[in-house]
Amino acid sequence: MFFSAGASSPEHDEHNSLKKHRFFDVRPLGEKKYLACPDARYFRVFGYCCRLLARKRPISDSDFLEGHREMLIKDAHERTQRALKNRTKLWDFLSIHTYSDLETLTHHMAFATKAPVSKILKHWVAIGIVKKIELKNSFGKVTLFGITQKGIENDRKPVQPSKISLRTLEHTLKVQRASSYFLQLPKTEELCMEIINIESGDLKKYGLSHRPDLLMQSALDETLLVCIEVELSLKSYQRYVEILKTYFAQIRCGHINQVIYVFYDSQVADRFEKTILHKYYLKYPDDIKQKLKVKVLK
Repeated sequence: MFFSAGASSPEHDEHNSLKKHRFFDVRPLGEKKYLACPDARYFRVFGYCCRLLARKRPISDSDFLEGHREMLIKDAHERTQRALKNRTKLWDFLSIHTYSDLETLTHHMAFATKAPVSKILKHWVAIGIVKKIELKNSFGKVTLFGITQKGIENDRKPVQPSKISLRTLEHTLKVQRASSYFLQLPKTEELCMEIINIESGDLKKYGLSHRPDLLMQSALDETLLVCIEVELSLKSYQRYVEILKTYFAQIRCGHINQVIYVFYDSQVADRFEKTILHKYYLKYPDDIKQKLKVKVLK
């Protein structure tokens, strides 16, 4: 129930009525008079609904259940646990990749808006465990967030801005999105699979001769390895022959369990299957072919 403008009741009656109903008094635009809501949560929810309607986007359950879950949970203990879980999930993802951007981190958290992730990152920057990095080129500015030496764990290295290449940054962020997809699959949790960022480091540790974009390894069985390649465009046929030859040899000897090629363009994925895989598959039996999968992500 909303109150209409120009009410004839006295000011104190109007104020008491507003307190009773806990709603907003709708005033003419020129009249700069505002009444406080007894509970600030109503302002935040109402404002968020207005912003969604202004964008002409229907309000979905996920908008409230994800982006504003902490705000809507009434129990203080449950709200604290939810916030801790979100921070842990965000930190684990950032720890894998060392650095990322706000859009990718928000995508991983499945929030409707960037605000909750931005708030957490600002806090981490303030206490010195995360660094805000701004990279510029002729097309504009890119803002990234990376883990500092203070926030580093184990033998990992902190973010090194000088080694971040703008030329390959798009591919790096797409690889991170692919890792987010695989991390949230039920099978990943069931097999205790972990994502390993293998951008740098010794390949011999994992018995590999070709460096994949991502490596998944089971905490229960270290011999269970899945190599993930993220392709934004196609390489030459000869280059794929060299890579696939290495992968199929390791699949045959049982060192690699599966290879997954990830694409973000279905047309590029179709060309890869028709012009490369089908042509190369002729050399191998079906049980080996089934170990190589193609996945198209949005």
